[in-house]
Amino acid sequence: MPAAGVGRRALVDRIVAVAQRLRQDDVVMSVLHSAPKLAMVYIAERLGTSQQILLDAVAGEIKLAQEEGSVRDGDPRQLAAMCLLITQSTIQSGQIVAPILDADALADELAHCLNGYLKP
Repeated sequence: MPAAGVGRRALVDRIVAVAQRLRQDDVVMSVLHSAPKLAMVYIAERLGTSQQILLDAVAGEIKLAQEEGSVRDGDPRQLAAMCLLITQSTIQSGQIVAPILDADALADELAHCLNGYLKP
């Protein structure tokens, strides 16, 4: 998913859009549901290649947003790691709160969380 500009709003919008796509991806959701042991390796034990790529991309965007002034100070990689944890949790567990938060509400709340975490 290409970046749509620099700054916290563009970064959060991009993260939320990726999360929505992953929640709708048949392969990703199939692994979470039918191969939980495999999924747990990448949830609780180690970062996979895709996660490393996402961390690097988000850290780079966070650094640019810090320079622009819309993201708080802090180590960009650490902030990116926390964004990954928040977003992964939303992807993994969204279905258990579906009666409370439909897909649109879940996306809105994820955006609210990430904006609050990253704002100066």
